[in-house]
This record gives sequence, C-alpha cells and structure tokens, in this order.
Amino acid sequence: MESPLRLASLPIVPSLPLTSASAILIEFLWEIRTFANSKKISRAFISNRVFSPFFLHERPFPNTRKCLACSPILSRRIFCYNPSVDVVGLHPSMGAAPEVNMSVSPRTGNGKITVPDILQRKFPVGEFENQTQRITCLTAYDYPAARLLDEAGVDILLVGDSLGMVVLGYDNTLPVTLDEMLHHVRAVRRGASRALIVADMPFGTFHVSPEETVRHALRLVKDGAEAVKLEGGEKRMEAIARLVESEIPVMAHIGLTPQSVLELGGFRVQGKSVESAERLMRDARAVEAAGAFSVVLESVPRELAARITQELRIPTIGIGAGPDCDGQVLVFHDLVGLSVNGTPKFARQYANLGEQISRAAREYCDDVHNGRFPSDAESFHAQQWPAEPRKTQIH
Repeated sequence: MESPLRLASLPIVPSLPLTSASAILIEFLWEIRTFANSKKISRAFISNRVFSPFFLHERPFPNTRKCLACSPILSRRIFCYNPSVDVVGLHPSMGAAPEVNMSVSPRTGNGKITVPDILQRKFPVGEFENQTQRITCLTAYDYPAARLLDEAGVDILLVGDSLGMVVLGYDNTLPVTLDEMLHHVRAVRRGASRALIVADMPFGTFHVSPEETVRHALRLVKDGAEAVKLEGGEKRMEAIARLVESEIPVMAHIGLTPQSVLELGGFRVQGKSVESAERLMRDARAVEAAGAFSVVLESVPRELAARITQELRIPTIGIGAGPDCDGQVLVFHDLVGLSVNGTPKFARQYANLGEQISRAAREYCDDVHNGRFPSDAESFHAQQWPAEPRKTQIH
C-alpha cells in the first residue's frame, strides 16, 4: 500500500493566481481521491483535513502535472481536527469529514453543538453511526430570539447579513457593515448556550485581501461567532483556505448569493441551465477542497442540490434547494410571519406573529383611547395616603 507519508510530501512554493488554477486543483483532488481509493488507503492513515489551495504530489498525476509543469503552486493550508495525527493529506473517501478515531470526542457532554458535531451529521460514527439526523438552522439577530430558538433545539443560529433587509430595512444586504454584524453577534451570543453560532461576513469584508479577510473574521469570532459564512465558490477558495489555516471554521454559500445581486441582476434561481449547473458543481467541489465544513445551497433546482449533496463529503444546508440536502435553513422572520414583503416560495410560515402583533397594538391603542387601560388592578396603591395639608390663612 502506498505510504500516506508520500501523500503528505507537499512543497511550499510561491503563489499562483487563483483564477487560472482552481480548475487544476479540483481535477487534482479527484485524481488523488481516485488513486487513494485504488490503493485502499484507509481513513486511519490519512488525516481528515487538508486545505491547499494547491499542492504537488510526487507520483505522476498526468492531467494535473501537465497543467502545473511550468507553474508555481500555492502554499498548502492545513487544519486537522485530530491533533494526534502526524500524517496530513486529503482523505480519499471522506473529504473534509472528521476522522473515525478522533482523539477527543466532539460532544462536550452538555449538549453544546460544535463544528465536528455538524460534520458527523453527514457520516455518523461510533455509537451514533445509525442515527443520521438532518441539520436545523435558523437566522437569529437578537437576544430574545436567540434564547427561544436555542431552547427549541435549533442546531445552528446564523447571524445573517439578511438582518439588513428584515431588521434594518435596507433594500438588500450590501449596505450591512461589520460593526452592525458585531452588534447582533454579541446579542445572539448572550442568548444562546447550545446552538452553534455562525456569523455572515458582510459585503466588502473578504474582497480586498486574505489578510484583511482573516482580520475581519477574527473580530466576529472574538465577539461570539463560532464559525463564519462567506458567499462564493471557486473565487473564494483562497479566502476560505486562509481562514481555516487561522483556525476559523467556514461555512460556504453558493447558488443564489444575495451579495451578488448587482451582478446577477436580482434574486433569481441559479443552476437551471446545464452550464450553470456545472459551474455550481465546480463551486461545491472547490469550497469543500478549500476546507469549508459545510455549504449553503440557495435557490437551486432540487435535482442539482441532491447531486451536490450526494457527491460532497461535507454537509449541505439548503434554502430553496429541495428536501434532499443534509439540513435546512430559513430566515426567522419568514418562519414566524414577520416578513414585510411576504413569504418566499421556498419558505414555510409556521406562525403569523405579524398579524398577532398588529392586532395586539390596535387593541392597546383602543383601550388607551377609551380609558380601559390601565385598570385599577394594573395600578399601584399606597397603603396609607397622607391627609391633605391644612390651608394656612394669611391675615
């Protein structure tokens, strides 16, 4: 059997522009996966997470080596959930999924949801092997909502930049700032003790440079986020890899990416054509290869989402992507009927709090106008009211 150490012999050399090389990486990952499977390299020998963006192997992978023959490659990025594993490499059959023999159980014993817990939902191991369970995710923007959703057993609370539209009244998510996100992350952190807290990186915080991306993500983590989410596929590989190298878990987001509304010309379903579907497949493979622990699939055909879910080794979380994903996410305001512009086709409204709030406010106004509120029972009383002071007559 080929020694896994040879799979780990990955030199560090100058960087290659990501735009000209992401296809090479994806092809290489599939070649190395096929090779490892053919040699029956077990997951006990190869560490569970390698995030390149690019690496070179000593063995001849013809298609990839042809592309890399005269090109430098990016330095490798490594993040491993099992610190006892010395060998690093791409897991041949599990991709970025966790090791079977983890040195520390991902379950903390108090019910707290962690990133390894989410990864294990895709491929349960040990005593949980036959307990596959879909992942539940809802957006949360403040303390009371976070507390209620956490107590209800929601797995992931996403502090989404959707707060710009449903809380702050913006037309889209583009104006949302990092400071606004930090404000809401802190509130959600105070309300949640069990759920995994994921924070969106708002538009403009991961576009300039990898260093700036890491700096902004660190601020979110320091204020309570346990992972960050950023939008985009192949073009975000380096950003994802740098974040994971900095020990910041990343949830990817492909399909309809709301921050691309100007480029897309609106909020439209993605992946309906063959060409668009293949592009999304490449995006999905790319974010997995870069190190994301899960990926959101938004507004894509059910059939495409099912194909991506079947192919990836990290969990998929759908929103408008059909029932075949490993989990589902909804905007809290859509769930409870608080959305001003109606409920999207893909959402299900489980309550109509908007109507209840409006009715309660109307009844309150009517009671105040007609003197029915507050009542005597809703008023405070003194045990003994002092007598009226005597009026002094002035001569």
